[in-house]
Amino acid sequence: MKQKIDKPQPQPEVSLPPFKGYTIEELRYRRAMMALKKEFCKEKAMQSLRGLSPSARRKDKGGSSKSSKLALAGQIATKVFSNLNTLDYILMGISLFTTARKGIRLIRGKK
Repeated sequence: MKQKIDKPQPQPEVSLPPFKGYTIEELRYRRAMMALKKEFCKEKAMQSLRGLSPSARRKDKGGSSKSSKLALAGQIATKVFSNLNTLDYILMGISLFTTARKGIRLIRGKK
């Protein structure tokens, strides 16, 4: 015996008023929120680094070769990046892109 499957009823379209842009107040609020999120991301990364600091000092006392420093850098990077979410990666990418672009402009010279 076949069962009849009801198709979902199409939702009526909701007409939104046309977007007229943001006010200065809204833009300032959005900019402040992005700066705040960026600071939280930075603080989270610094806190992770501070958490690694005592163990890093103990390992460094034995002997510091290039390979042990490279391994320590890998451990720190793994620890920091394991706690980040997608938004943090996006904010970091934007910051790095902006910094790189300014550096390239500085090297090439202003046109």
